[in-house]
Amino acid sequence: MLCLAALLGTGCAGSSGRPAVAVQGDIVPVHDPAIIRVGRTYHLFATGQQSQKTGLLPWRTSDDLVHWRYRGPAFTSLPGWASAMVSGTRGLWAPDVERSPRRSTPLKHRSG
Repeated sequence: MLCLAALLGTGCAGSSGRPAVAVQGDIVPVHDPAIIRVGRTYHLFATGQQSQKTGLLPWRTSDDLVHWRYRGPAFTSLPGWASAMVSGTRGLWAPDVERSPRRSTPLKHRSG
C-alpha cells in the first residue's frame, strides 16, 4: 500500500499534519504521474518504457483516488514524433494530459 501523496511526490503528510490517503490496486511502478478527472473517473498516466511490462505511458483509472486499476499502455508502440524529436529514445516520460473539447477523445497527451 502506498500513500497518494508519495505517489504524487509530495510526501506522506498533508499541510494539516494528518496522514495522506493510502492507495491500493495496480499502483507500481508509477513515475512522473499526471492525473486528470473526466466525469467521475480519474485517469493517471505515468512515465513508461517499451521494455517495461506496463508499456509506454501506463494508464490507470480510479473512481475515488484510492483504488486504482491498470488499463494498459496509452501507446502500444513509440509514436513517430517521439523518435523524431529524441533520437534513440525507448520511452515516453513526464506526461501531461488535459481535456480537449475540440477532439473526439476527451484527453490529449504531451510528454516532456
